[in-house]
Amino acid sequence: MSIPAATPTYSLLFSGSNYATAGTSYNNYTTGTLEGWIRNVATPSGDRIIMGVRPKYLIYLANNILSVFDYGGNAARSSTVNLSNDFGWHHIALVFEFGVSANNILYFDGVPVLSNFALSAGGTASSFDVGGTSFNSSSGFNGYIDDVRLWSIRRTGAEIFGNFNIQILTNTSGLTGYWLFNENTGTTVANQVSGGPSLTTVGSPTWSDGRPIYTNMSYTINNIAATPPTGTIISYFGASDPSGWIICDGVLRTNGADGRYNGLLLLNIGSGTTSNYTPPNLQAMFLRGTGTNGSYSGPALNAQQTDTFKSHSHTLSNTFTFRGDAAGSGSAPTTNWNATPSATSTTGGTETRPVNIGVYWIIKL
Repeated sequence: MSIPAATPTYSLLFSGSNYATAGTSYNNYTTGTLEGWIRNVATPSGDRIIMGVRPKYLIYLANNILSVFDYGGNAARSSTVNLSNDFGWHHIALVFEFGVSANNILYFDGVPVLSNFALSAGGTASSFDVGGTSFNSSSGFNGYIDDVRLWSIRRTGAEIFGNFNIQILTNTSGLTGYWLFNENTGTTVANQVSGGPSLTTVGSPTWSDGRPIYTNMSYTINNIAATPPTGTIISYFGASDPSGWIICDGVLRTNGADGRYNGLLLLNIGSGTTSNYTPPNLQAMFLRGTGTNGSYSGPALNAQQTDTFKSHSHTLSNTFTFRGDAAGSGSAPTTNWNATPSATSTTGGTETRPVNIGVYWIIKL
């Protein structure tokens, strides 16, 4: 197995009149998946091409509405996503199969926003282009594009949501194009897939260190690359949010315009909005498995369980010694005795806990 040498660190900034092309290698696809990250720097009216092959499969903005153009039907297939005055990073993906409407789905930040729409080719394809097209040099995208992937297969919703903001293996089944835009110089964007064509820039788009939040943290177990999914919780000795993670301290974050918290919100972890997100407060909390195991019952998923003691009792032993009467007969006194219940003394603090050391819990974006 292999993985890219580095996570995305740069992107290309397109002006609306330039683009990058991979030539004709991908012109004949009738089934596949096209995805990538985009960020507006301007939101003018009109059609702005993002990526794809004209006149076959193409994602674009129609007056800032995220859309797919059906060349066979000569019609826009538009979602409800309006990116007017939206300058955050967003992931887009088109899953398509010509002639099968039920298999055509457009995703935005990992969530379906348009489905069951007609899509077919409308003529001889030109080339696979990103940021614009050679067909119309004045109708390109105004903004950043990064981490573009092309597949010869239809990816499932779970695969898109689970992988859109992480590093993936370059030899993943069905992956035919994977451009990370890490060069930061020159006119070539390397294809991470072995033998796949590179992108060549046309019209001088600008290299930039602006990039999406790429939450991948790769590690290796038995020579297999692995990536913790969104929602993974681990302990952390640091005092500030590490890249791709957030400290679970219940404190409002206002830096989410790039969409970094979308995955957590979709999983109902924390609260708020994309730009104003509050993570769960796990300070002073132990973590416990949810569900039931024999006579033990954990909390519901993402729910807090109050403290309690297991039901138990204490045995208190009292010994009574009777003195003899005045005559020394040894008999019990004839007066009545009232027994008063005894109680153990109070000890301990405000909670029951084992020996421990303080850490932050952090959760993966």
